[in-house]
Amino acid sequence: MDIGNTFKECLEEVNISIDECIFEKLNCKRINDAENRSGIYVFLDDSTIYYVGESNNIGRRVGHEHCKAHIGGSEAVVRFLIYYLDDLYREAHHEKGLSIIERERLIRDLLMRRINSLSILVLICDKLIDHNDRKNPLRIRLEKCLIDKLNPVLNSSSQTYGT
Repeated sequence: MDIGNTFKECLEEVNISIDECIFEKLNCKRINDAENRSGIYVFLDDSTIYYVGESNNIGRRVGHEHCKAHIGGSEAVVRFLIYYLDDLYREAHHEKGLSIIERERLIRDLLMRRINSLSILVLICDKLIDHNDRKNPLRIRLEKCLIDKLNPVLNSSSQTYGT
């Protein structure tokens, strides 16, 4: 699947030209490049598209919530946690005698390593900025289009977690 073409198709559906946007591949170390920028982000690796999201501030949402595995701050982080739960349990199982807080930190650290190993495609467009404290409807439509066409593992209700 050519993700770049899928982005172009969805942009056309919301009447935005790719030339009006910045499209780049980042990771958790570089996500602050998208601080205070509006658009769409996609978590993926070489074989799997995991999650499509939208934000009026991608750097904050992805950098401070997803990449830091802030479990209470992001639905996507909870979905990553559930998706990786069996693997995280196997990795953490050898740690005996930990308190609840210590186990939470261990799981968060293991989850953060997984999330930080992924690539993040970012599409930033001025036309996707919120106005009057309301979510930009174009951004929501674009996100939905990408979810429909890319079928990311963590956005789809038809996918099952765990292997």
